[in-house]
Amino acid sequence: MPRQNPPADPRGRRLGARLESLAADLELAIGSAGVVRDPEVAATYTTDWTGRYGPKRAVVARPTNAEEIALCLDAAASHGVAVVPQGGNTGLVGGSVPNRHDTLVLSTRRCRQIGPIDEVTGQITVGAGVTLAELNSALRGSGWRFAVDFAARDSATIGGMVATNAGGIRVFRHGSTRQQVVGLEYVAADGRIARHLDAMAKDNTGYDLKSLLCGSEGTLAVISAVRLRLIPEVGESVVALCSFADLDEAIGFAWEIRQRVPGSEAIEYLDGACADLVAMTRRVALPVRGAAMILVEAAASVAPLDDLAAGIAAAGSRPDDVAFGIEPSQRRELWRLRDELTIALAALGTVHKYDVSVPHDRISHVRERTEAGLARLAPRSTAWWFGHVCDDNVHLNLTGPELGVAHGAERVDESTVAPRSLDELVFGVVVDAGGSISAEHGIGVHKVPYLHLARSATEIAHMRAIKAAFDPQSILNPGVILPG
Repeated sequence: MPRQNPPADPRGRRLGARLESLAADLELAIGSAGVVRDPEVAATYTTDWTGRYGPKRAVVARPTNAEEIALCLDAAASHGVAVVPQGGNTGLVGGSVPNRHDTLVLSTRRCRQIGPIDEVTGQITVGAGVTLAELNSALRGSGWRFAVDFAARDSATIGGMVATNAGGIRVFRHGSTRQQVVGLEYVAADGRIARHLDAMAKDNTGYDLKSLLCGSEGTLAVISAVRLRLIPEVGESVVALCSFADLDEAIGFAWEIRQRVPGSEAIEYLDGACADLVAMTRRVALPVRGAAMILVEAAASVAPLDDLAAGIAAAGSRPDDVAFGIEPSQRRELWRLRDELTIALAALGTVHKYDVSVPHDRISHVRERTEAGLARLAPRSTAWWFGHVCDDNVHLNLTGPELGVAHGAERVDESTVAPRSLDELVFGVVVDAGGSISAEHGIGVHKVPYLHLARSATEIAHMRAIKAAFDPQSILNPGVILPG
């Protein structure tokens, strides 16, 4: 039967002959409970969190282990259908959803095994579909914790975190997800399963494939299980919200605290407007106000409040005001200012998100140049600045009536600003300042046209060679990371 034309609405009821045949084969392989045919339900898997990418016509497979993943890949290959591996679908650059019709979304959310904690080595093996919050819950009371944390913990899965080398609020102290991975189980594009989940702290046997797969965004293999390194739980923690009238003063203070307070676990920057927005729209208490805010969490087995207060008092850059969160409820309330910022921004409408790295002594310069460019391109837009300041990770979100409702790089109508114009402005300023176009969100689809700004032609050629070695038919997440 010839391939059917796409329906006008990708949420329509018709899948087309090829996807219907694939869905039938998948149901035989992993059971009907593991296959989503309904386009309305599938649309929740084919639209990303930002709403800028999707929906696309697709079948969704939900395997429970590596063997079922292999069966899904075999079925997709036999039908000539590309595969998009997906974890919690919390990505922001279009890398976890299809960028074309007639694909298979391979969701690992049902790979939910949680192994026992190895109390001697401080390690644990978990399925790719376990969320960060579920891992934290499993570790509670054990004396161990996972080093990586961020606001999307309730939805983000461990497999997705590995595939994107997720960062978050503790990178400056403990490293990104890559630094926490001891071993992987993965399924190659041709269906072969590789298991290397041994607990050896030292294993210097050839190429470090696990590190290569970390950050590969589903383009090289499908991660099914992960062996993780844990860190000891800390006794007590305290949070401080510090306000400043000047951005440079705030950044200087943050770096001083990193050096002066050995137990500092997180040091976050929020523009004062961001804090005001969350306080107003999310009903969060805002005990101090300023043009720039630094949120610090410090932990210690004894007297973390004394350590943090002493560090603040000794800093050369003094905050205008400080509010401490000592009790758990107080700490949670202060953290809501950061954790609920993304939700508050999403309520404003379309949000154009940028995740970049900028040398700390160039952040003010980048902000000034970017806002000058925005004044020309989109004078009614608003720039929201925040980030993980002590690892040079800056998040810039843009909102405003001129930005419209955009999908990918398409212009919606003549009254909107083309997203590509915004991209060229932001990435150009960042690269000129010696920064990176992606700090932690990856390349996905959004940043593919700009990869050459971050990598040389030789590096991109080597990336293509690696992709060809792992996935010679290019069925895994085509169009992600590499151009063309």
